[in-house]
Amino acid sequence: MPFRRDKRRTQTPQPQSVKMGNITGAVVNLGNDNVGIVGSQVTTPLGDEALKAALTELRGAVVVQAEPGAQRKQAIEHVDALGHAAEADPPNGRALITARDWLRSNLPSVASALGPVLLHPTVDDAITAAIELMRTTAPGRPHPVESGDAET
Repeated sequence: MPFRRDKRRTQTPQPQSVKMGNITGAVVNLGNDNVGIVGSQVTTPLGDEALKAALTELRGAVVVQAEPGAQRKQAIEHVDALGHAAEADPPNGRALITARDWLRSNLPSVASALGPVLLHPTVDDAITAAIELMRTTAPGRPHPVESGDAET
């Protein structure tokens, strides 16, 4: 008997919309015959507790380390800007860079508390995307945000 292809397996699969969250380091397979995923994005939920905890710790460090008055007020505003930019949909990479650079320049003593915020996947991905966007919009032009030296 000659080989006969099953017509059901040759039909083009219909596009499917899938939303996922809290997935890190995983392989995702959808459908039959290892059909690839096109245009996918896996993100950490915007209300992530780890990010909120890191921002709370950063705010506490700012209150302790910043000089009372204008510096403390500005530092808290930049911490709030970090939080709002990270929780935006999509996260605002340029605002994250601006707040990061201000805190690094004006209050370097909070670097140990700033690190966990910057290393959070949502924040890190948004900053990386903003830097890449700046590179592609003006190729060959140096961008101070890559080194953390942007002026605000």
